[in-house]
Amino acid sequence: MPQPMFCLGGYELNRYHTYPHSNGFTVDGRQMIVMQMMPDHTSLWLLTTELLDTSPQSISPGRRIASFDLPQPVRDKKPIPIWPDIALNKNILTVSVQDSIWLLNLDDIGSKPQLIYVAPQGWQLADLTSLKPDASAVCFGVYDQTNSISRCMEIDLQTLQPRMLLEDDTRLINHFHYSPYDPDWIGFAHEGPATEIPDRVNGYHPTLAPNGRCLFDQQSAEPGKLLAVGHERWCYDQPTAIAVAYGASPAGPRGIYRIFADASESAQLISQADRDWHCNVSRDGKHMVVDTSGPSDQPGCGWDEAGNVSDVVYLDPATGQRTLLSRTKLATHPWHPHPTFSPDGRWVFFNDFNGDTNNPRGRVGCVCVDALS
Repeated sequence: MPQPMFCLGGYELNRYHTYPHSNGFTVDGRQMIVMQMMPDHTSLWLLTTELLDTSPQSISPGRRIASFDLPQPVRDKKPIPIWPDIALNKNILTVSVQDSIWLLNLDDIGSKPQLIYVAPQGWQLADLTSLKPDASAVCFGVYDQTNSISRCMEIDLQTLQPRMLLEDDTRLINHFHYSPYDPDWIGFAHEGPATEIPDRVNGYHPTLAPNGRCLFDQQSAEPGKLLAVGHERWCYDQPTAIAVAYGASPAGPRGIYRIFADASESAQLISQADRDWHCNVSRDGKHMVVDTSGPSDQPGCGWDEAGNVSDVVYLDPATGQRTLLSRTKLATHPWHPHPTFSPDGRWVFFNDFNGDTNNPRGRVGCVCVDALS
């Protein structure tokens, strides 16, 4: 049975929280960032979540800290989400908006976003940024689609000088994010059709992997068949990442895998399942959570017989045991469930879609997982 769910505002606010490998919480864990999409703009709001333990229905709509002109819908009749990141050890936020990167000091109440980077002419900026834990630098991707060039860039936030870390003209690379455990490692993905990409999960290190290297051998025991892997997320407590072997994978076993930065061990299956979609991990590494492409309690792989369902499921990595937390509806971005833990690991937050494709709206839900620990 699903666990009791609380909502941080209703569908009328049309809100969502940030990307799974981004951080949406302030350093003290008392506030989280959410985005609100209106017809002509998207705004960033800080919500105080400390009332969840005592009076969850009393959480206020929060404080608006920034707003960007982003008329909806756009690009293929779908909204363009923005995905902020907050540094783990300093209340600095960065966000990519329409080929520009903005920085905001959350400790300076009333401050306005500072423009720190604009993509060169002919280049497209990625939707995601990633801050080092100490907020000394931010990394992100830029793409020259005409010449099929992908780059990972880094900006020193003291000097605001950008530098190129990686360049690739043979494949599209993206989803750059620092390892929270060892920010010398930057995880990145070889993007493309998951069932065709043999080297999805990669890592960059200035000395150990200066050109980047694949960290997950996706070849299976079945000749000619790959594990279709994606949505990797680097861990806080050790130099590893977790990733999903999707239900659409031609080979198995499917489910959640652990990947090692130093490639000292092969990827290890943590928990087998046939519908996992996105994954996340608590800061102490003792708890994991996934969302699904279809009902987790029904047979089927990937999107087969998925209906209109995406479940949010707690995962104990020590045993592989799973517990249903909430049932949501399948949605396009930005309302994928994208579950994430609060900094103390006691709450799981996720997006909840209203299911109306003619008037799509979302809200942020949460479930306490204390009893499951």
